[in-house]
Order: sequence, then structure tokens, then C-alpha cells
Amino acid sequence: MPIHRTASAEPQTVAEQLDMVTPLAPGSNATPPTSIRVYRTQLGRIDTVEFRDYVKHVLPNEWIASWPTESLRSGAMASKTYAWYRTMYPKYPGSGYDTRDTTADQVYNPNVSYASTNAAVDATWNYRFTRNSAIFETQYCAGTYNNSRTSGQCGENHGFVDGNFMSQNGSHYWANQGKDWQWMLNFYYSNIVISTIGNTPPPPSAEWPVLRNGDRGVNVSTLQHLLNAHGHGLSADGVFGSGTENAVRSFQTQRQLTVDGVVGSQTWSQLVITVRSGDNSSAVRSAQQQLNKYGYNLVVDGVFGSGTDSATRNFQSSRGLTADGIIGSTTWQALLSGS
Repeated sequence: MPIHRTASAEPQTVAEQLDMVTPLAPGSNATPPTSIRVYRTQLGRIDTVEFRDYVKHVLPNEWIASWPTESLRSGAMASKTYAWYRTMYPKYPGSGYDTRDTTADQVYNPNVSYASTNAAVDATWNYRFTRNSAIFETQYCAGTYNNSRTSGQCGENHGFVDGNFMSQNGSHYWANQGKDWQWMLNFYYSNIVISTIGNTPPPPSAEWPVLRNGDRGVNVSTLQHLLNAHGHGLSADGVFGSGTENAVRSFQTQRQLTVDGVVGSQTWSQLVITVRSGDNSSAVRSAQQQLNKYGYNLVVDGVFGSGTDSATRNFQSSRGLTADGIIGSTTWQALLSGS
């Protein structure tokens, strides 16, 4: 059997045998299969494996078990989706199996298991991600530790198309930058929608961030754009200085809130403005900046067009929210709470 991944081993590379087959047997895009048929190469037999167990014995052979949680979760989603796709669209028609247990597909070893990788599979099990409402082939390979979506190893050596593969090393990099698995999937795979499976309950409500004088970053810039939408004339530079504090105090006075210059839940709930397709305002710029935190790469022009609408619906689906494309208080709260 192939040796499982360790901290000193290079992560998985892709198979030389690239998959270019035409879909033959579409299955369910809504519910994952209950089992998968795996060809055990060295044993010369086909094993029928419970689907979740299969993913649990793939992930530690493809991702390094000591990597950050969010990296492992992104790998759990990618390896699950690849296997799901293979049960629907045969790569080996007439063979009696869906995948091989080698790098021709994904390395599967039932003797390898870690608490960290098992937890990553369980945490993401009730989620799926689709393109055009369908499960698709989620390619991935080692790649590099950097902030680029593309990787010479994946794109040049194997001919993978940008937007259809994930860098394993890249997921490690982004997890160390504080990004979550949803962000990573949106960064590497183009035009996807992350959603829950079946009747999975939505995640817990997000918390409004607390901002005060001295803070910096995208949330501060969003705050400044929203204050401008209420009539202030701030430079949206992402720096919470005296000018921003004065504007916050003025707004709090107008709304009869506690005038402390600190932006907490009460101030945010009064500041945010519902925006939707067709709007053109500083509030839309705020929303576009927030969506870009999650990898949507929108032009921050204040125009709520089709791109912003699509990104909004995608984000809402990924957070278990109603995917209506309208950014109201609940969606604002979810946007602002993430990094």
C-alpha cells in the first residue's frame, strides 16, 4: 500500500492518467452515495466501502494530519466531492469499480486514520459544493505555499485549468493566514455554491465585531463606507482614527445610542443598510469589500450587478442563510464576523 502522508513527505501529486471521459451515469447531486467501490491495486480485488469511511481513509493520505484544521476541512470537501463525482461519472466503465486506491484517483488506505482528519470529515460532512447545481470533478495537487491561485506544478505539469483545482500546500498557507475552508474552496474553484445537505441545521448566529479607535482593516473600511452612506465624508482607508471616531459618536447621538465611539452590536445594527441587485451606493461598496474577504474578487465600484448578486447568493448558501441575494442585517452580520 502507498505510505500515508507525514510531515516530512511531499503531499499528493495528481495522476499522470488525466480524466477526460464523457459523463456516463449521472447520479444524485443532492445526496452523497452510501458506498463507493474501490479497486485495491496491490490486493487485486474490489472493496465496497461505506462512503464516509472511505473519505476518512483518504484524507490523511492526501493532506498532512498535523496541518491546521481549516486546511484539513478544505481537503475533506475536495476529496469527498471528487469521490462523489466518480460514483456518478465512471472513469473506468465496465470495470465494476469507481476509483483506484492510488494516485490514479485518491490514495485510500483503511489502515491509516487520525483524530484530526476524522474530525475534519465529520465537521464538513453535511456540506456540499456544486457548479451549475451539479457535483463536479474537484482536482487538486501539491502546489506551492503562496497566495497564488495557480501553481506551475498543477497547471503546467498536469494541464489543469485555473479555477478547477486546489493546491494542497496552498490550503496550508491560507489556513495559516486565518482563512476558513469555505473561503479556500471559493478561492481555488471557480463559480461554486457551498450549501448544506438535506435538513442540516444552519450554523450558529455570527457575532457582530467590535471596532474602536486604533483598529485597522477591511471591517474598518466597511464601517467608513457605511458612515458615508449616512452622510459622513470619511476617507475609507481602513484606519480607525479620530475622524472615524467623531463620525461614530455623531451617528450614535443621532440614533440615541450610547455615545462612546465604539462600534458594537447596537451601532452596527443601526448602521447597516439593506442592499440588493440594482443598488448603487457606498453601502454596496461596503458589501463588495466584505465579499472579497471570502475570495470573490469583485470590483469595488458600488454597483450591485450580477456578479455581486451571484457572490452574495453563494456566500449566503455557504453560511446556511436564505440565498436570496439581498444583504440585510443577518447577512451583514455573517459577512462582518468572518476574517
